[in-house]
Formats: sequence, C-alpha cells, structure tokens
Amino acid sequence: MPNATQIEALFCDYLDSNARKGALLINGEWGTGKTQLTLTKLRPLAEANGFKTAYLSVAEIESLDAFEANLFLASYHWLGKGTIKPIVEASIKTVRYWGSKVGISVDALAAAKNEFSSKTVIFIDDLERASAELRKRILYRVAGLHELRNTRAIILADEAKIPTQDIVTG
Repeated sequence: MPNATQIEALFCDYLDSNARKGALLINGEWGTGKTQLTLTKLRPLAEANGFKTAYLSVAEIESLDAFEANLFLASYHWLGKGTIKPIVEASIKTVRYWGSKVGISVDALAAAKNEFSSKTVIFIDDLERASAELRKRILYRVAGLHELRNTRAIILADEAKIPTQDIVTG
C-alpha cells in the first residue's frame, strides 16, 4: 500500500483530472488508517480545492434507500441552504420518526442533483462490510456518477473482501 503522502498526491491528481473514469479506491485492511487519512487529510484537501464533501460509512446500512438517505443527510452541511434546507429538515424529521425507512421525494432528489453539479467529493467507507447485494447496487450508483462531471467518488475498502463479481467495470 502506498504511504499517506503518495495517496495524497494520487488524490490531488484525481481531483484535477478531467479524464477520470470511475472511482478512486483507497484499499487496505481494517485498521490501517484509511478513515483517519480521509477525515484528517483528504477531506480537508478536497475542501481547500473548492470541493464540497460528504462522508458516509456503509457498515450498518441495509438498503439502497437507506444509503441514499444517509448520503443526502451526510451532505446537509452544504445542502442545507436555500430551497433545499426545508427539504433536508423534513427528511431529518422523517429519519427521527421512521428510522431507516426513509423516503426522499423526487423534488428533493432533483434539488440535490442541482447541488451535486458543483464540485463534489463523496467518500464511501467500509464498502466491504455491506451485504453483497447492497454493495453491487452502491457500486452501480457510483459508476453512474461519471455523468455528473464535477463529482468524484472515493471508496475506502478492503478490496480482498469484495468478490470480483461485485466489481463494476466499463
């Protein structure tokens, strides 16, 4: 595994690249410092370069709806303004009331898509700890992010624990 300085350099190249395809994987076993590096170095680097960021661990998420709702809520610190703020606040109230059975309206997702058109980095942690079906669905969602030109996806995982058939290519 590259050292922290090498990962930071690769990360900066990924942020700057207009020709990027797919997500950047930070690979390592549990306990090797991927999350700490992300929260203390990479996330601040992205923000210093004008990117909005969202961090989400999928370790205890059980459905794609919950993943999308949690990602939306992880983005609250920069989505929570203008027309989106009331939608986010309503979603938070729904989460408090219904727990993981969260529904986000089409209007909320359309508004969020407008915010995601700005420079955005989404960090997805603990991918190998999600169920096989959820992992596949998350990877398909991440593969679709290339449509949002200014959006970057960073996956933190132990690649050895993700079966080859789960990996989305092309």
